[in-house]
Amino acid sequence: MPRGIYFHKPHRKEQKKKISISLKRFYSSHIVWNKGKTGIKTSDKGQIPPNKGISKFSDIKKHRREHHKKYRENNLNTWNKIIPTITRCQICGVDIYFNRKNKSKAIHFDHRHGEHDKIKAHPIEFLRRSPCNQEREKIWREADLGMLCKSCNSYLPTKNRKEYIKKVIIYVFGADYAQHL
Repeated sequence: MPRGIYFHKPHRKEQKKKISISLKRFYSSHIVWNKGKTGIKTSDKGQIPPNKGISKFSDIKKHRREHHKKYRENNLNTWNKIIPTITRCQICGVDIYFNRKNKSKAIHFDHRHGEHDKIKAHPIEFLRRSPCNQEREKIWREADLGMLCKSCNSYLPTKNRKEYIKKVIIYVFGADYAQHL
């Protein structure tokens, strides 16, 4: 039998022991704050936590989530000078709003020219990730994204858009009209 099979399991057990020891050291150095019967947060040692202290790892995740949410909202607010807060859908003319949580009335940015833009994925994520400055404003203007409502954006396909529209025009107006295209 090959040599690796004999030494695989003992080696794995040693690695697991090392990992568990390092995790124990990590968790023992962090105090987990508990709520006692009095409602005051105390540690296992009976000390009152500092005002800015964050307890438990779920609280840390919650704190990070809130921090990133504020960060993304602040970044979106910096784009208000370039993107209008109220505009109309470029296809159907319905009023749509920038930075709205209601998705049915929010602006849906559409890649007009397919996937050849510098903003590859979701344009709204580009806005949330990065605050407005001259470089990003230039990238945004070069992308020439369309502003659509939810229903118009869902009807338009991303790939082979021109062929799809030609087929719709032929369907609506007939084959005679297709000669003019």
